[in-house]
Amino acid sequence: MSTRAVYTFRESPPAAAIYIHSDGYLEGAATYFLSMLRVEDGSHWRQRGNLATRFLVANREHAELTTKATDHVDIEFHYVVKGEDPENAIVSAYAINDWELGNEREETLVWQGTIKKFTEEYAEHNWLPARYREVTKEPTRY
Repeated sequence: MSTRAVYTFRESPPAAAIYIHSDGYLEGAATYFLSMLRVEDGSHWRQRGNLATRFLVANREHAELTTKATDHVDIEFHYVVKGEDPENAIVSAYAINDWELGNEREETLVWQGTIKKFTEEYAEHNWLPARYREVTKEPTRY
């Protein structure tokens, strides 16, 4: 079974919502956020794109635009991102109640903090882009 999630970016109105059909649990979401942070510093998207654009581009094989989280009755997680700075933007992770039982939809806050802290805590392979860590470059060998 897939763990479906919606990622809502509230940088400025209107909000952007992105649906991903699989790996929506906390560790999987952390990997998607790391992909967003890894968008190359010199790329067009890094210079001109907001966080929602960068998230969509970085995860384009899995992600699709949607209207809002409530349009998906079968999601298990909802992530809300507020802020424009990748280091200081706040992510709130909500678990969605068991929709299969016909209950009213409820979102329970399970984690809140910066994207950087979220990825450090939950990413299975915690690698950060060069701007967030010290890097030593080895010479290219031919």
